[in-house]
Order: sequence, then C-alpha cells, then structure tokens
Amino acid sequence: MEWWWPRGCAPVAVPCLSLLFLFLLLAPAAFGQTASCADFLAVQRHKPPGLEWTGCAEGHLHQLRALTATYRVPGAQAAAVERYLARHTGMARLHFVCCGWEPRSRHRGREGAGSLPGPQGLAYRVSMHSGETLVTRRGGWGAIPWFEVSVALPLEPP
Repeated sequence: MEWWWPRGCAPVAVPCLSLLFLFLLLAPAAFGQTASCADFLAVQRHKPPGLEWTGCAEGHLHQLRALTATYRVPGAQAAAVERYLARHTGMARLHFVCCGWEPRSRHRGREGAGSLPGPQGLAYRVSMHSGETLVTRRGGWGAIPWFEVSVALPLEPP
C-alpha cells in the first residue's frame, strides 16, 4: 500500500496526526470554554421577581458561538422587570419600534442591550423584547401576553 507521505515518515506522522486530532478535540476546554447552559440570571443572583426561565440553548450571537438563556414575563409585570434590568445591567428602556417593544439606546445606531460580567472576562448580553403587538403605549403592556428576556454568553471573544 502506498502512503501519501514520503516513505519512512509513517512512524512519525501517524502519532503526530493523532496528537493534532486530540488537541483539536480538547482545545475548547484548554482555552477555558467550559461554560454550559444554565439559568444565568439566577446564577448571577440578578433574576428579578416574576421572570420565568424557559430554557437555554447553544447558538450564535453576531456570528460568534454563544449560549442563550431565555425567560418570559407576563405583560402586566414587564415594567418592573424592565426597571430591574435597566438598573442592574444597564439595559436601555424599551421603545415601540415598528411592530414590537425592544431596548433602544438614546445614541443613534447603538444597541440597548445590557451586560453582566461573565466567566473568563466575557460578558453576558441582556436584552428584553415583546413579540409582534399592536400595543404602542406602555400603559397597555398588560394586554401583551408575554415579554421575552434573553441572556447570551459568547463562547469566544470577538
């Protein structure tokens, strides 16, 4: 049988390739990427009353791998959760944009998401929004069944 590498290199190449494969398999743990899904706000002791954890999944945040915990709060309690998140994470107040409520910064072009310190120098990104709704005034939030809160932890630096 012919090998694709020069004759005599096989005794060295096979162990080297095996070590390379093992390194690639273990690299995330070696660089501190051992975070796992959880109720991030409860772990950080920043979970406001009335907020219900609905789950966590791995996905992407602005093209970076991330873990995202999701929560929900009834519309009638959304203002209290919004105030809590604004005070503790710096999240901007919610504004009605087109078809739903989302955090908007006063500075043009800037996101209104808040943040909390995370592991290995990474930060949790905290955001709150409603689904599509015709309710355009804060006083009508009680008519919105649920607002959602997402807390994303990037698994890699930008």
